[in-house]
Amino acid sequence: MVGLESSPPHAGVPGEVEEVIEDPVSLLRTHKVRLIEVLSNDPSPIEQGVHSKGLLSDRKYRNIRSINDPSEKIEELLDFIMGKGSGAAQEFIDLLRKLQDDFPTLPAELLGVNRN
Repeated sequence: MVGLESSPPHAGVPGEVEEVIEDPVSLLRTHKVRLIEVLSNDPSPIEQGVHSKGLLSDRKYRNIRSINDPSEKIEELLDFIMGKGSGAAQEFIDLLRKLQDDFPTLPAELLGVNRN
């Protein structure tokens, strides 16, 4: 009788890099400082975008809009979005992708695009 060799589970094609999808909250946290730098130049489209997507209540939207310092405004917004979890963080990243022409210096890694 010929013995059957068990083959190891398929580990992918040798030399091929598996794409690892990072948690959206971790992704925002990793790029938080750069996001604050970039988005604080003109926070209005971000404020309006997250409000129109329903990520902010009217009250929270008014609170964030009342912050005078643009960097503090974006930091508060990011902290709030990250605190809401992965779903909200992913919606925020999707919004950034839609607004990337307005913010061309957004981190490409965050947007999942190649800007070469």
